[in-house]
Amino acid sequence: MSPARKEEAAGSAVEKPPPPLFAPFRALGVICGGGRQAWSVRRQGEATYVTVGTGESNTWQVYDCAKLKLVMVGPMLEDPPECIASAKRDVTATASGREIAVCVRAHRVGTWRKHEGKVIQMLPLGNYILSLGDDNMVCLWSVEDAGSNEPVAVLEMERDCQPTCMVHPETYLNKILVADESGQMQLWNIVSKKCIYNFQGWDCPISCLASAPAVDVVAVGLADGRVILHNLRFDETITTFHDTTGVRGGPVQAISFRTGVGVPLMATGGALGMITVWDLEKKTLHTVMKDAHQGSVYQLHFFAGEPVLMSAGADNSIKQWIFDNMDGSARLLRFRSGHSGPPGLVRYHADDKQIISAGEDKALRIFSTIQDQQSRELSQGHVESRAKKFQIKEEELKLGRVLGLASSQIREKDWCNLITCHEHDCAAYLWSVKDSALGEHKLIPPGKIEDQTPISCVCLSVCGNFGIVGTFAGKIERFNVQSGLHRGSYKRIDKSKQHPSRKRKGIWSAVSAPERYATRSAHDDKVAGLYSDGRNKTLVSCSADGYLRFWDFRTRRLTGEVRGGFEFVKMAPYQSGMLVAVANGEHVISVFDIVAKRMVRRFAGHGARITDLCFSDDGHWILSSSLDGTVRCWDVMHSRVLQVMELGGTVTSLSLSPSLDMLATSILGRRGVYLWANRLYYTKEGSIPPSEVPVDVSLPANLVEMEDKLGVPSAGLRGDDTCDVLEVKEDDSSPVTEDLRVMLETAPSPLKPGMATLSLIPRSHWKTLLHLEEIKERNKPLQPPKKPEVAPFFLPTSQEETFGKDVKFSPDTGGLDDGEQTVTRVKRRESADIFAETEFVRLVQAGAEAGDYTSAAAYLRGMPPNLLEAEVCSLILNEPGEIEPRERRILASVLDFAQSELSAGRNFELIQGFLGLFLRIQADVLLMDAELKSRSLRLSSQVSQRWRQLDHLFQETSCMLNLFTNLQ
Repeated sequence: MSPARKEEAAGSAVEKPPPPLFAPFRALGVICGGGRQAWSVRRQGEATYVTVGTGESNTWQVYDCAKLKLVMVGPMLEDPPECIASAKRDVTATASGREIAVCVRAHRVGTWRKHEGKVIQMLPLGNYILSLGDDNMVCLWSVEDAGSNEPVAVLEMERDCQPTCMVHPETYLNKILVADESGQMQLWNIVSKKCIYNFQGWDCPISCLASAPAVDVVAVGLADGRVILHNLRFDETITTFHDTTGVRGGPVQAISFRTGVGVPLMATGGALGMITVWDLEKKTLHTVMKDAHQGSVYQLHFFAGEPVLMSAGADNSIKQWIFDNMDGSARLLRFRSGHSGPPGLVRYHADDKQIISAGEDKALRIFSTIQDQQSRELSQGHVESRAKKFQIKEEELKLGRVLGLASSQIREKDWCNLITCHEHDCAAYLWSVKDSALGEHKLIPPGKIEDQTPISCVCLSVCGNFGIVGTFAGKIERFNVQSGLHRGSYKRIDKSKQHPSRKRKGIWSAVSAPERYATRSAHDDKVAGLYSDGRNKTLVSCSADGYLRFWDFRTRRLTGEVRGGFEFVKMAPYQSGMLVAVANGEHVISVFDIVAKRMVRRFAGHGARITDLCFSDDGHWILSSSLDGTVRCWDVMHSRVLQVMELGGTVTSLSLSPSLDMLATSILGRRGVYLWANRLYYTKEGSIPPSEVPVDVSLPANLVEMEDKLGVPSAGLRGDDTCDVLEVKEDDSSPVTEDLRVMLETAPSPLKPGMATLSLIPRSHWKTLLHLEEIKERNKPLQPPKKPEVAPFFLPTSQEETFGKDVKFSPDTGGLDDGEQTVTRVKRRESADIFAETEFVRLVQAGAEAGDYTSAAAYLRGMPPNLLEAEVCSLILNEPGEIEPRERRILASVLDFAQSELSAGRNFELIQGFLGLFLRIQADVLLMDAELKSRSLRLSSQVSQRWRQLDHLFQETSCMLNLFTNLQ
């Protein structure tokens, strides 16, 4: 090939994208979604579980209805589930379009394909799941053979009308009732595949069906808002309820009946979020639950024999209502909810455990990254009671959309530690994160009411004592957070104008030079960002007028300014240093030195307006998001772009955790807060090659699959065993999968000598090793086994000289008495012939020869506690003092393996649990043998030394924390 062709080929070659810097981890605040049919309630034993689709995250999740606790998350699907049916044997079927994905627990086992059109509803029925499609077909699928791709039976209906829904009438064996848009219904036998009867209907499309507690009665919900109770046996209408959705002409979307003792009730829901409850005895309206949901009511379910109603709506919430008021009305019992509108602002609060988010729904929420049940919405006062009093919606009484927020953990126990500014609001508000409520003070800039302008940005000093607000008019005001009092304004001196009150004779010479002149506001346009340094020495402000100004925090005087040339839109500080990053209207990010008051870095590359940016806590990175759909990571030290990522959509806000392990983002049009794991934090890669080739990373997916594929620690390692997460696409050929697979097999090494690292395995794994005896004792039967009246024929065998050889029978051996236990070690002969090395023993001996126990440690990390106990028991089978040389070498290798891992500082808690189990079982053998006893003493010295080192680090860290805590 000629040199010219080589250059042309090299230029046309497409650069391969590097591995992603951030891997998907989980989604927060995604409760339910996907539509009316993405819902299925199943009772298992005494517990009731509800399976709901998450809609935007392409998966489903299961809640325990007792406390609405998340217990399971399904695998990642190709499309959002539109229909869900949960049946026996932990089978969950979800439909998206024509295909039905089948899962057993959280593992996908197959796909059902038979429909030629879209699946519109699925119904569990005994050992079967029925699917109704808009192709006028009803397919019957077997739950016991979930992996089969062929249905058990197919019902083909007439092509005249479009089916809308179906239901199984109670006590009707092998029967289903199918409704269509013409208002007619058909009763089908799924065994004979025949239509038994046609109901003429009511000349109105049927939107939903529900079986009533009364025999032969079903409730028919129509598109015009009527609910008809119809007797199937006599084909007669019992009664008709009008306007059941609260608005004339609105379709009925959900119906449920109360059973058990009490007033027989029927609850209906529609598209306006209102739930109407009807008294079936009096055939009148019982109560109306206005604004039960913000948007459509997807589903309703009365628990069997209980006055509790569960509802799910389009506002991303599941609620339970109990009918125990004196007037028979319902009150809210418990609920799980997220943002009903997409969040537009996310920030980590002081540590890695809490994320503050603000959404389009005017709600301010705190999400816990450890336990989902600790997530909550900050109260804005008695909004619900005031809304009922004034007969208005709650949204009308809530504060406006949050434009900016700042928080500090320093004074959290003393007074408010969160400050926010809201859209079209001339006041900033203080919140208490500890109390999860709005504070008593509002920060209103001084001046006449007609001269007030809305607040554009806020800032909280690092000490937590002062709150600084900036307005759209360019003013900067300082307040005391504890009292809410105004503590001064930041103003510029206008030397072209003398102060009007100091022109009189005798006063001009008495005042200082700065007070002789008039003052102007801090900026001439909207204040876009504020930052107070860690020493409360300097306040930095940027504005849409294109100026970055530096102020003396105490005296409030201007100390310097830098002209940027373009309007500034965002600012992110480096909290631990003297740098600020500012984004302007030309999509360029500039980094300024606060001390030198000059620009030190400039980053250009975004193709649209920058929506948010943040500094890493170590100052090495700047992360920025833009409307061009990319998130860029900038290397501050080398002044270059490190990576360009596309994180599943347009990122509107982002925040990097203080420990740099997680990135929290909000995405345009999605209601969840998405977490992404820093690969450099969890893998052994020292760096990622810089590249401007966009890296496409899918949204977070299933947590269990994530841990297997990406090596990112699961939420169970952070204290929560069940979390709503999503998965990433797996590519076995990519270097990411291989590196993270190695991460799963080995524990991270300590950062420096004298430190120790944990194994990153679930806490229950190694804790069980320490309490196996207690677990066995707890699981023992309460009563001893009884001797059968007629025992089966058997001959007891002798323990001597039978192990591995021909069986010898002992006619003189009797049975054991009740409660009598005999524990002995089996005496072996010719053990070399019958001894079989286990995998763990082989790896330990191979590691002893090679001087590397990595494989043995990886095998130990994957062993369940019960198998590990059996492994330790099988290391030696002879009586103490009669061990063979081969067994002595095995025990010595195990002791050397534990000492090597302790010296390296890896798998610290796992090795401690293993040693506790090993010494409890083999302690008598180690004490009887001199060589093994000496090795055990050396190991004991190593353990004591390691604990002394860790105790010294703990005490030093505790002293430093106490010192810094008492400084305030």
